Amino acid sequence: MDLPYDPVFDAIREFLGCTDIETGALVPGNWDFSLAPLVYENEGDGPPSGEVSNWVLVVLNSELYGQQSIGAGIDQAANRWDEDGTLWLHVFTPRGTGSREARRIAKGLANMFRGLTMLNGRLEFMDADMGAGDPGAENANYYLLSVSIEWRVIDAE
Repeated sequence: MDLPYDPVFDAIREFLGCTDIETGALVPGNWDFSLAPLVYENEGDGPPSGEVSNWVLVVLNSELYGQQSIGAGIDQAANRWDEDGTLWLHVFTPRGTGSREARRIAKGLANMFRGLTMLNGRLEFMDADMGAGDPGAENANYYLLSVSIEWRVIDAE
């Protein structure tokens, strides 16, 4: 059985950039890692090593699949199946420094996805919400402000 990779996750990593987990080298994208390094789900135990500073945890949630058409005949696969979900960008800033910098980073990340399409126009980003989840949560040395961005893939593969 041929198991596909997740094209949505791969497209987001390519767009934003990432740190190669094998070499530790920066794979550049459109995000400025000097503002806050990005850590993708399951690629680290928490904040980057070193002093307490800004960073962002990137997590992708998906709903697999919603049937959007009826009557494609006996072959269910011939129907249109859409996939949707939420891109979470958990912005961490040093605790006790106020929320202004967290909001700047969060808004900047959200703005990058405004009106953006990927995967030849099949992946679109929709509403964004700042502060949903654990707004203003503090944990150890960090303050957390989350951004959630809804997304949808038309006719998912």
